[in-house]
Amino acid sequence: MATSHRWRIEMLAGRPDAAEDAIRARFEGRLLRRDDGTSVSFDLLLGIALLEQGRFLEARDVVERRGGVEGEDRQAHVMWCGIRARTSAERGDPDEAERIARNGVAIAARTDELNTRAESLVHLGWVLRRAGDLDEAAGAVGEALELYEGKGNIAAAALVRSSFPG
Repeated sequence: MATSHRWRIEMLAGRPDAAEDAIRARFEGRLLRRDDGTSVSFDLLLGIALLEQGRFLEARDVVERRGGVEGEDRQAHVMWCGIRARTSAERGDPDEAERIARNGVAIAARTDELNTRAESLVHLGWVLRRAGDLDEAAGAVGEALELYEGKGNIAAAALVRSSFPG
């Protein structure tokens, strides 16, 4: 099974630690084969898994190591924004966090990828909730749920509901 698929399955099952293990095993394999393939994407997957475990400093290190996401890969850019936004919020900078999260939402809105759009809204909801703006957070999360359900991604919708009760 491809590493990114295993990562997604573990994340949807609510096992970010197992998702992290899958990515780290892939990194070790890449080093043995000297394959530099898609290391940006794998770094971002690792960053998301670390976020979901509450390991914000490590997740921030992942995005700092990258310095940004180059090119046209909007999904990667949205993930990068999500990691940066949530780690900024955790660091105590709600204005920067919201600005970055909203940038991720704007980037995602220019795609037809419903899951990516929903993920950007979940990151925004997380940042807004952390800042105490519960009504706006609920609106962002509600919109994310509509997108996930519209896509038929009930596993992601269930995971979001468990992370944002009420």
